[in-house]
Amino acid sequence: MPIREMTTDDLTRVSQICYDAFNHSVANTVLAEGRDNFYHITAPDTLAKLIAESSNTALVYEQDQQLLGILLLKQGRHLSLLFVDPKVQGQGIGKALIHAMLPYCSDTSVTVRASLPSVKAYQHYGFVCTGVENIESGLTYQPMERLI
Repeated sequence: MPIREMTTDDLTRVSQICYDAFNHSVANTVLAEGRDNFYHITAPDTLAKLIAESSNTALVYEQDQQLLGILLLKQGRHLSLLFVDPKVQGQGIGKALIHAMLPYCSDTSVTVRASLPSVKAYQHYGFVCTGVENIESGLTYQPMERLI
């Protein structure tokens, strides 16, 4: 399987995948504050801090020496980031990352704050809605959960 743990050498490309995927399908659905917040969270230096935390797991999907997807699991129970390069979306990369994440989960379920355009994809991955849409820091999201 072309999935491995992310390293600091991957930071620039991972950040670019996040930006590209977000701009492709999410950016126009959130407030300017949300876009600014997202760009800060997925900047290489911020990502470096997130992957340095021992309780977090960052996985990348790599094919033919090209990074195509990223997943960040926080504290073994919250899916914080899942992005696939827009050029290869719909080819099973997100699903493969979700399945690769499961052994790293430390609870009986994993949660995600899904952007509204990504809700159907998360449902396809086995997540269900667990509450009402909400807005935090300018980002609109749907709380979801998947049993392990």
